[in-house]
Amino acid sequence: MNNLPSPLSVSVMQDRSTQDGFAQDAYQVAYIFDPQENTPQPLKKRKLTRQTKPEPIDESNTPSFAPLLNGAEGETFVRLRRERFEQAWGLVNGRIETTSIDQIPSAFIITGPNIAPQDLLFEQLSEALPRSYPDSKFVRLKSSEALTLKAALKKTIRDATNVAAAGREDKIDGGVDADADAETTRDDFKIGNILDGRRYLDYDLEALEAYVKPLQCEHVFVAFQDSEGFESGLLSDLITLFQ
Repeated sequence: MNNLPSPLSVSVMQDRSTQDGFAQDAYQVAYIFDPQENTPQPLKKRKLTRQTKPEPIDESNTPSFAPLLNGAEGETFVRLRRERFEQAWGLVNGRIETTSIDQIPSAFIITGPNIAPQDLLFEQLSEALPRSYPDSKFVRLKSSEALTLKAALKKTIRDATNVAAAGREDKIDGGVDADADAETTRDDFKIGNILDGRRYLDYDLEALEAYVKPLQCEHVFVAFQDSEGFESGLLSDLITLFQ
């Protein structure tokens, strides 16, 4: 016969387990969170750095050249190199700006495909330039009148001297010598304001120089009315001679 526990012993065991359970719950940790909404939160303190005003940079003392020797060159030597460069370049630049021996002041005017208004334009130029430069001459060259270098030079010299002859008849013998009508095939003429009476070839630019020098003429304007009609080699030769 099995020994079964009595009802009284079972109830006592349950009471003990219940007491042990309450004992364990009594020692458990509990946290209560109760925020106070009306309490202002403390502000975080930020670390402020003192801002210093940038000092003005003296550009005159700041070297504009990069230091040599991988940056080992002193600032004093860098500034000295800059000063020496500015002095040397000032002399060279002065000669460049003031000396233009190999240059001819020129302008290129594009009138478009319509050549009808070109005559009026060049007439206005021939009137305006002498007003701006009183001691000057104006010559117009057309491609049909200057097929060769000699023809272009003849046209330039004759027009420059004839323009002046209209107002200064005492300075030139009508552009040619007295018996030019009888000897139209001659290629020389006499400049009237030359004391020695020297004759020049009518395509020699020395004749033009001999004429304008006593008149103190500083400018002889040569306008290529239809520059696109001139041969490139002819233009190159004329510009070379005009220099």
